Amino acid sequence: MRGQSVCRAAHAFTLLEAVIALALMTMILVASLELRVQAMRTGAQVGEACRAARPLDALHTMLINRALPDPIADPETGQPVWSGDFNGQQYVITRVREQVDNPISQVTGEANAPAMVSVWRYTMTIGDEKATFLWYR
Repeated sequence: MRGQSVCRAAHAFTLLEAVIALALMTMILVASLELRVQAMRTGAQVGEACRAARPLDALHTMLINRALPDPIADPETGQPVWSGDFNGQQYVITRVREQVDNPISQVTGEANAPAMVSVWRYTMTIGDEKATFLWYR
């Protein structure tokens, strides 16, 4: 009789271990699935941001490679303005000359380097997206 109770106790303990193991596996699985869902959401957000930035990137590349039609002078400021249609969206690009700190003199500390340099500030608008960048040409 004593041998049977020990055997039953061992089976009950094994069942308890199985329930605990199943609970742990369930928690790990739920956490893993939640991480996967978050990763998929983040991937979708990154993809959407990339798709939104593509027209600006393409327009920027065309501008610096001089693939856009020649600009026309703004009647008020005399500054060049590029405008037109790009992939079904209207774009406008303006540029203004601007003085900025010389990055070379800040890095090297050369006394002969000018403190300020002249660059162009480009403002690109396509659809409802807008970007600004500095460039030397």
